[in-house]
Amino acid sequence: MKATPETRQRMLLAVTGLLTPLAFWIAFGLYDRFTPRRRMPEGLFFDPARVSPEERMRTQILRAQLLEAARQGDWRRVSRAADDTCGVDCPSPIFPLQAEAHWRLGERKKGADLWAKGLAWENPVAQAQVEALKGDKAAYTAHVAPLLSNPERGIKNDIAWACVLLPDVLPDYTLVVARAQTALQETELPEGKANVLNTLGVALYRAGRYSDALARLQESESLQHEMMNGVFIALCYHKLGDRTRARREADSYYQFLRNSLPDNSRNRLEYVLFEKELSAVLPAMPPKKAITP
Repeated sequence: MKATPETRQRMLLAVTGLLTPLAFWIAFGLYDRFTPRRRMPEGLFFDPARVSPEERMRTQILRAQLLEAARQGDWRRVSRAADDTCGVDCPSPIFPLQAEAHWRLGERKKGADLWAKGLAWENPVAQAQVEALKGDKAAYTAHVAPLLSNPERGIKNDIAWACVLLPDVLPDYTLVVARAQTALQETELPEGKANVLNTLGVALYRAGRYSDALARLQESESLQHEMMNGVFIALCYHKLGDRTRARREADSYYQFLRNSLPDNSRNRLEYVLFEKELSAVLPAMPPKKAITP
């Protein structure tokens, strides 16, 4: 029996009704598959241009995930999660961890560039920090050497500190020590003295005056606890041949770095930079395995 025109029209409408949702579903699937987007772990989305309670919550979730991976030493997971989420536009709770991850994975320039977003560029230390993190001694030296030529340029302690971030880059550290000593004479508050004494101690260490450096670093530590004293106290003891004290101070520093990930991003880049110097002579000891009875 042949279908009537009316029947054929009804059949065509029915097929069209079935195919239209299918075509829409296929089109939407293709759009969802190939449209670029930034995806946070576990399906969360990140929009750096929008700051809202929801966005802050998502940032906190991502930060918690990154911190967990960092404490486990899984820096590859940290870098991938941060990069996949927000690329080079990560917010301030995220990019220091992202920067450290890339730096520890050997991508020193990328790590330094990410860290640079949080630096105050009006301070001469900032550019020195970036060059030091990149590990290019020639570029670092070219930046810091002129800082010493003008005795009135910049804050004396800052200039001295900028010059001691990497070892063995200046032929003579006499001017650096002198700049730090002058800064100490001009400083009155205990907190300021502690800071300048640390700078002077590191400058003396760079100058090869290890006993003098140790005394100044310990004096700084007596005024204010700061782990940047500890790392160079360990290095001084190592140079002076006291392996036991050097090892104890080094272990304390490594433990501090493992425990301080959430709270010390302000000085973190210098902590990590000096860790590299320390580990060259006093490597971190592997964690002790628990003894099963």
